[in-house]
Amino acid sequence: MTCPVCGTVAVPGARFCHNCGAALPAAATLPAAERRVVTVLFGDLSDFTSWSEDLDPERVGAVTDRVSRRRIMMVASCTAGSIQLVLAALLWTDNLVLWHIYALVALSQVAGSFQRIAFQSAVPQLVPKRYLGHAMGITQLSSGFAMLLMPVFAAGLLAAIELKGILLIDVASYLVAVLTLAVVRFPDLLGWRPRERLLVAIANGLRYSWQHRGFRLMLGYFALGNIFLAPALVLTTPLVLSFGTATQVAQVALAEACGAVAGGVLMSLWGGPRRRRMVGVLVGNLGTAVGCVLVGLDASVTMVCVGIFWLAMAMTTAQSIYATIVQVKVPQRFHGRVFSLNQTISWSTLPIGFALLAPAATSLFEPMLAPGGSLAGSVGAVIGTGPGRGIGFAYVCFGLALVLITLGGFAIRMLRRFDVEVPDSLPDDLIGAQERQRRLAERAAAQEREPVAA
Repeated sequence: MTCPVCGTVAVPGARFCHNCGAALPAAATLPAAERRVVTVLFGDLSDFTSWSEDLDPERVGAVTDRVSRRRIMMVASCTAGSIQLVLAALLWTDNLVLWHIYALVALSQVAGSFQRIAFQSAVPQLVPKRYLGHAMGITQLSSGFAMLLMPVFAAGLLAAIELKGILLIDVASYLVAVLTLAVVRFPDLLGWRPRERLLVAIANGLRYSWQHRGFRLMLGYFALGNIFLAPALVLTTPLVLSFGTATQVAQVALAEACGAVAGGVLMSLWGGPRRRRMVGVLVGNLGTAVGCVLVGLDASVTMVCVGIFWLAMAMTTAQSIYATIVQVKVPQRFHGRVFSLNQTISWSTLPIGFALLAPAATSLFEPMLAPGGSLAGSVGAVIGTGPGRGIGFAYVCFGLALVLITLGGFAIRMLRRFDVEVPDSLPDDLIGAQERQRRLAERAAAQEREPVAA
């Protein structure tokens, strides 16, 4: 029996195709003589879900894969809201000092990490697989609208109610988030959660990600690319201020937000490629590199806006497609750990770009592209000379480095064909049901082997 949409051989007893998520016709289910077994199977799965609530207490660490994602987001939102409330109280009582801000912001970022990873892991629980790309586009769209509207609201609120009032509104927003999560029910698709200690759960997640060469290549590719992407994300303001005004910095920020919104709209409508998704990620990263080069080509607000718009749109699209790959290829019981590991490794190189590459490139190229500098007659003839042109040339170099890294990704077959050669994961509720049936069968066989008392 095959799926009428994609032609994939259906899993016996499945109601939906495990490849594209399309509903299977009645003919793809079990024969009529076995339908009674299917009914019992789902009844056992429901019983198993309630029984699984008595498993060992979940602890910090691989929390996302051991606790309800909805509960994690609620706790994380409560924690972040409480931190903002403490910050507001310190500000209102005139007791706020700088180290308070450092400590509270660090704690807020911890809560944000839990919330972000739990949210990414919860999307497949709410959305059929064939719509995951659209769903990730919508999440990116919401982030883009936040970038677009935040400066406007921030300026207006700061003038009207100052920072003290803004913090109270922030606390109220977290309260709204918690209440929204309280009324939204997440279907429990994790039919089987193994009994494993915290360290074992973490080790299993690391082993799952690291044992596949394709995952290792992806992590290395993103970690290397982020070294050159990081400075491009922080040098925009000094680049624009070298020839423009603070108003023009705001215009560039608006263009970046519009690019993020455009990428979210594109993914919401398109959903990303159905096949060869990794090629889509690589093409999106090439677009990011092109945007980076455009930013540095000319000392004009128009060119910088065009480049930053294209950079943000391409980056948003690539990130959405990549998240879809993880959600489709990795079983849900590993989503939290895999997203955490990917974030940790790929983001580990960002400080290199922020703290080392950005200031080093600026201090190196600025004198070279000053009038009469060593590059004034060559590179300067193309991108101009004067203040800020060294930063512009740094953008061109970062973009070209990203192009070379991405072309290298295209050249590696395992990376380019990752989502083709790695099969989609089976639904976790089906795996849980199979594990439950296996254990029941073992228990029944053991009881049959026991001697009957006279």
